[in-house]
Amino acid sequence: VFPHAGRQKCAQVVQHCARNSCVRMQRRRAVQACGGVLMKLLVKFNLIFVSVVAVGIAISGWISRDLLQANAREEVQNNARLLMESATAVRGYTANQITRLLQAQMEHEFLPQAVPSYSATEVQNALHTKYP
Repeated sequence: VFPHAGRQKCAQVVQHCARNSCVRMQRRRAVQACGGVLMKLLVKFNLIFVSVVAVGIAISGWISRDLLQANAREEVQNNARLLMESATAVRGYTANQITRLLQAQMEHEFLPQAVPSYSATEVQNALHTKYP
């Protein structure tokens, strides 16, 4: 009439053996007699444990993905800033120093090296061929 009566009886026997330090054989028989109940509990525990571990791995993967993407984005931005600053530095150097040195030759013929953006473009092209 009571479907859980067997489970309750098994639980009582196991608790009795645990309290009264039954002989190992008696305890083992009690556990074997209640094996269905204990196995169901063990399966439930394992399912819960596996699902918690899976959720933990998924969350850590998601967080790691976000951190890696943020780091990659920051690295690309830093490399772009470095290239832009190097091009600006080359333009400034050409405008301030090279153009003055080439003014005498520029009276007879045009030299593209005297144009600041030409120097910056050549430096960028050299970097691009070395690091594609």
